[in-house]
Amino acid sequence: MTRVAVLFGGNSSERAVSVASGQPVLAALLRQGIDAFAMDPDRDPIATLLSEPFDAAFVVLHGGAGEDGRIQAVLDLMAVPYTGSGPAACALAMDKQRSKQLFAAAGIPIADSQIMTSADQAGAVYDALGPRVMVKPNAEGSSVGNFICHSSDQVAAAFAQAREFGAVMAEHFVDGPEFTCAVVRGVALPVIRIQAQGGVYDYAAKYETGDTQYHIPCGLSDDDESYLQSLALRAHDALGCSGWSRVDFIQGETGFVALEVNTVPGMTPTSLVPKAAAAVGLSFDDLCLQLLNDAVGESRG
Repeated sequence: MTRVAVLFGGNSSERAVSVASGQPVLAALLRQGIDAFAMDPDRDPIATLLSEPFDAAFVVLHGGAGEDGRIQAVLDLMAVPYTGSGPAACALAMDKQRSKQLFAAAGIPIADSQIMTSADQAGAVYDALGPRVMVKPNAEGSSVGNFICHSSDQVAAAFAQAREFGAVMAEHFVDGPEFTCAVVRGVALPVIRIQAQGGVYDYAAKYETGDTQYHIPCGLSDDDESYLQSLALRAHDALGCSGWSRVDFIQGETGFVALEVNTVPGMTPTSLVPKAAAAVGLSFDDLCLQLLNDAVGESRG
């Protein structure tokens, strides 16, 4: 391995988060003597990937082509190793509704949900999934375009806004504490409890306000934490993920439910995978190097 492209930026709605993730990764690799450079596939991803030679890629693209499998498919065609999951797993994880179907088949608890295709469905959707309904893009991350609705009129209005990002999913809103569990190299890291001051872990709570609290230890019993770790590994495997992922959960009145799998987790200073890695003594630099080394040594399908 002589030259590594750190892919970040892109042209999705999560571009700013990707840049905030990619820059620390690039710095970490450079600190360790890796010949790494930044590559931003913002307009023409294929042309960008072909613009200069590299031997491996560290993918830190959030949303869009960088997380739905398209970039990974091109890298496979180029026979260039890269961090994270392959095209199929990325595509499945990006599709929230399809992911949930696979979770259910694997015995992982989920909240009821359905795809909306028209605002005319708002009444039926609210009746089926209320009294509170989360309406969100089916294929966006970082809580972009998420709306909590308390009436069918609000569901219809939320659909009109969320559809700007593509297909729309409506989901029964589960009220309770949120948790996340990272899977790195086949191991479930310590669970993190997320405490957003506004009560909802939305885009602002993740990246803007700075007052969200992250608890490690998470405060669960040993049995409950082990249970969430087992669910995270099961979700990771159900989608065919590799390398690393992060699985988000919420604890409602009837127990835990899985929300989604992130195949390209954030690597910003406030991101959750680095926090979980630090809890087991793995520094940010070591985490980045391990993910890269695993990618270079991995043989894909």
